[in-house]
Amino acid sequence: MKRLIGIGLMAGAGYMLYKLLKGDNLTLAQKLSRRIAACRPTGCAMLNGSDYSIIKTPSLEAGYYQNHERAQIAAKINEIKAAYGTIVRTVASITNVPEMLLYAFIFIESAGNRYAVNGNTIGLMQLAPAGASDMIFLENKRGRLQPAEKAILRKYMGSRLDACLRMKWMGETGVHVTPADLGNPEFNVLAGAIYLGILLDEHLEGDYVRLDKVVARYNRGYFAKNLTGDYDSFYLSQNTITQNYILKLVGTNGIIDILTA
Repeated sequence: MKRLIGIGLMAGAGYMLYKLLKGDNLTLAQKLSRRIAACRPTGCAMLNGSDYSIIKTPSLEAGYYQNHERAQIAAKINEIKAAYGTIVRTVASITNVPEMLLYAFIFIESAGNRYAVNGNTIGLMQLAPAGASDMIFLENKRGRLQPAEKAILRKYMGSRLDACLRMKWMGETGVHVTPADLGNPEFNVLAGAIYLGILLDEHLEGDYVRLDKVVARYNRGYFAKNLTGDYDSFYLSQNTITQNYILKLVGTNGIIDILTA
């Protein structure tokens, strides 16, 4: 399992990033072999020791959504599938991030509104230009950015992709992904999937993917700290905004709960 790194993103962080990458054990093989299955807590035992990494759903008894909202949420996700299903299927196939998770994050982040803007985060999966640049750089630095991914990125970025891949460290001055890039659904979902794939692999704990920690870091940022504990203690250690994100995804009546019903 990859050790968690808790350092802030700052000017001159290149040396720290070099140390992170030098000891980084995330590999292309891990990305290509990623298989994830969701299960109810009482049924997870049958998957232990299998080729699947397990998402326990619901992971928490508490919930953000109410039972009567499930049908409305499912209907909205079906609208998202109708609008962006082709993109999601393509991105899922080349990044090996499950479609279910892409739909879940699109729903939580933007409710399927490609024009959604919240501060400096943009589009279906609510990414910031600097953060998207960092994740593309990091995935390439680890040797995990595939030709099919690069082809889609280059379609929108052109030569700016080369500048992004040549960055010396995350947070290097100069942003290479633009708001216009992130306004395109195909680019946005791919960049979001690259970020999610990194987090999924970093939060594989034994047979289980700690999706609560994945969504917390997606919300708070890649270098978020305070990432220890079991499901309940981790949830209680987070601020209210992050707690709500966790419950929306993996709580009772959460999106994963609904999509796997």
